[in-house]
Amino acid sequence: MAFDDLTAEDLAAASSRVAADALYSARFVAAEYLVAGPGASAGDAATAVSVLLARDRADTRFELLQAFEKPWATMTIRILAPVADPTPAMQDARDRGVTAAAIAKALGITQQALYQNPRYAEIVRKPR
Repeated sequence: MAFDDLTAEDLAAASSRVAADALYSARFVAAEYLVAGPGASAGDAATAVSVLLARDRADTRFELLQAFEKPWATMTIRILAPVADPTPAMQDARDRGVTAAAIAKALGITQQALYQNPRYAEIVRKPR
């Protein structure tokens, strides 16, 4: 078997891994900006990502970073969207309380366009 002869299952696994790596990289880069500025006392970027993903309210570092989690989440979307599917970052941002308007702005589209895209609308629509 040639090295580039992937099964559909192998290709799906590889693609999933690349998507996860892209999401982590966008989060990491956004955290680098955060710790270079207002989140400086939270440690390095890797630590900030860990703390923000864990969302442990008992962690004093999260107490510091919590005020910046929405801007960090929208920055992650801004970094990720030009190169990869932003929907996982959008879902995370929405789960953190980021508004549809802020997500649309991070994507560089109108809020109306956000709701007209079926993949995006599914994330930002309020559950009924």
